[in-house]
Amino acid sequence: MQRLNLENPFSVIEKAEIYYKEITSSTMDDVRELIPQNPPSGTLVLASLQTEGKGRLKGRKWVSAKGESLMFTILIKDNDVSFALSLFPLFIGYCISELLKKEFGLENAIKWPNDVLINGKKISGILCENSHGYVLCGIGINCNQKNMKEISEEKGISIYELTEIKSNINDILLKLLDFMKNNWNNQSWKDVVSGRLYNKGKKVVFYNPYFEKESPITGIIEGIGEEGELIMTEEISGQTKKYYSGEISFS
Repeated sequence: MQRLNLENPFSVIEKAEIYYKEITSSTMDDVRELIPQNPPSGTLVLASLQTEGKGRLKGRKWVSAKGESLMFTILIKDNDVSFALSLFPLFIGYCISELLKKEFGLENAIKWPNDVLINGKKISGILCENSHGYVLCGIGINCNQKNMKEISEEKGISIYELTEIKSNINDILLKLLDFMKNNWNNQSWKDVVSGRLYNKGKKVVFYNPYFEKESPITGIIEGIGEEGELIMTEEISGQTKKYYSGEISFS
């Protein structure tokens, strides 16, 4: 694992390093090994290829050929986060959403709790874990894939497919980190997320993949709560409830 000679725009207090591995099993595992060194917030590991890139749900992986995706995991100290830690995936989703819109003119939606979609297809995924006083946030953005259908069974799309622009991965990384830093204390981002919430006001099928015996729930998405929970009105009971974990089926 080597240090990159890149100035990390997200350094909060101390200078945070950007590490690089050309090939790794998972950047999430790589940053976990750095925690005993008490690294500052913003420390991250970037990879050109992950052989075991993890998704939020069991069995899901981030699939990408070498050099085609921005794939990294960033470490943030819990004490440096000014909002509920459960909101972190949505904050990152907001930053990615704004980056895609401002840099590439790509209108998009934020799918609760951790994806960014364009035309109903995933362009970015986020995975957050907590460990020893840190948030470990894994981020993947499809950048230079020419045909996502050939490499992934999931509904995916890339920046290149939408714009025919070949992206500089490091450039996108630095712009995203800069956007994260500039919006770190901007509480209005939650309103933007609410406005871009995928299928808000529409009927969806919601289920909890961790409890396979539970029946899927059909309901209307109303928005998100103060801690990032999904607010949904159930079709059968008519009751509005909060859900802190689960999955919304793609339409």
